[in-house]
Amino acid sequence: MTEYEILDVIVSRFSSMTEQASLYFALVSGYLITAYLVGAKLTRLQVSVVNGLYVVWVLGIIGGYTTTVGAVLDLETALVALAKTSSKVSNTLYAYSFAVVQVVGLLASILFMWSVRHPKE
Repeated sequence: MTEYEILDVIVSRFSSMTEQASLYFALVSGYLITAYLVGAKLTRLQVSVVNGLYVVWVLGIIGGYTTTVGAVLDLETALVALAKTSSKVSNTLYAYSFAVVQVVGLLASILFMWSVRHPKE
């Protein structure tokens, strides 16, 4: 691959990461609105179905995001090797930090649903 082609794929992957982040935020927002508006009225079975689908879907999005990040890091390594420079590639911890934020958001939203269903009296 040429330098241009690698850069083009990297930009495409960043676009995919942005799309995944948008889908994640839309899904979390919908879940939180649902939890707030009708969470206390749902039966245990309904909450189990909603939570199960939500967790599986969000974990799929996070998995796709981390796969994309890994691919971008590999492409950046290939780009540095192709350019034969000693440029430092992206910090892996920084690249994966958004996935950690997404997992924390998943846990926080499940906790929010629990707090709506079990209010302190």
